[in-house]
Amino acid sequence: MLNLVVISETSRTDDDDDDEKAMLIGTPLDATQESKLIHILVVRSIQAAYKHALISSDCQSKAEFKHPLIILANELKLVAEKECTIFSPTLCKRYPEAGRVALVLLHLLYGQQLELFLERMDNSESLKEILAATNNFELCVAKKLYLMNEGAVGSLLSKYLKPYMVRHDLYLIFLVVFFYHKDIIHCW
Repeated sequence: MLNLVVISETSRTDDDDDDEKAMLIGTPLDATQESKLIHILVVRSIQAAYKHALISSDCQSKAEFKHPLIILANELKLVAEKECTIFSPTLCKRYPEAGRVALVLLHLLYGQQLELFLERMDNSESLKEILAATNNFELCVAKKLYLMNEGAVGSLLSKYLKPYMVRHDLYLIFLVVFFYHKDIIHCW
């Protein structure tokens, strides 16, 4: 059973008042005070890394002429790598769920951006590259979570993990583009 902890991130902009976002991530009911503090540290550090990646992907996309979601997926993969190799091994000694919390939160945050994009996407956008980058990021997170769980299924955090859902009509557009390019290749 999980006890939900609400972590609020307040960001200030020049034009707006305080804008609060709440992220719900579970902590075990029997967690010690030290574990709860580490949990909060992990959530806040991932939120900060995500915010940095979001801003840098926007700037970098203009310079490289790529969609920001492609760059964001690659940036978050690097954050996940760093989290799993540098921070999680140390933090997991005190709080075993630290690495899983970080990966699940990265997955959720990217999923929010992807969902916003898919809701307002028009047919002219580079869907193929975005879906490929999204798939690579999702597979990276899934592989790392599988390794952290040592192959076991059913972590308490697994209820937060849902595959990114691509609307059926967008999937059909992707298939049409794919088969169109396949026909062009066969003509050669």
